[in-house]
Amino acid sequence: EASAQVDSIYEYGVASATRGTLEGISKDGVAVKVGGNTKNISSSKIRKINFGGDPAGLTRARDLYADGQYESALKELEEVDKGKDYREVIKVDMAFYTFASNANLALAGRQSRETVAGQGIKLVTANPDSFHFYSMARLLGDLALSIKNYDAANKYYGALRNAAAIETKMLGEYLVAV
Repeated sequence: EASAQVDSIYEYGVASATRGTLEGISKDGVAVKVGGNTKNISSSKIRKINFGGDPAGLTRARDLYADGQYESALKELEEVDKGKDYREVIKVDMAFYTFASNANLALAGRQSRETVAGQGIKLVTANPDSFHFYSMARLLGDLALSIKNYDAANKYYGALRNAAAIETKMLGEYLVAV
């Protein structure tokens, strides 16, 4: 059963993962039940989450993405059996890493920025409560800026200013001001 799955949340600067059962997800972070306690982890602190029941290709894709190996990450994601009935969080994570890898390739001039931005807009619209929300907004802002769509860049960068995490708010302020 999905609720019995053990999820592992890896934070920046923390050596070991927090392991437990995900109880809630929002754009500002996740709530994970560890033993009898619930721990809230800010989305700005999350490096990655390995979900119980993850396909191996997604686990590898996350690590490849973190290493800047976007094409290899996409290859791993393409090989995941999309016909399986994965948990919703896993489906969203696969979609996020696909978009984020494509976005980084587009920003490097290796894909259509407009096409990838369109994919990202669909993804963020369908998943406004994803803990990846602010990462998606940042990438959409970067894509908009790269095609000189300054109104859209301000819109997406501006979304960062609504974050609960002060570092994300400040990044939004900075990016809109620049």
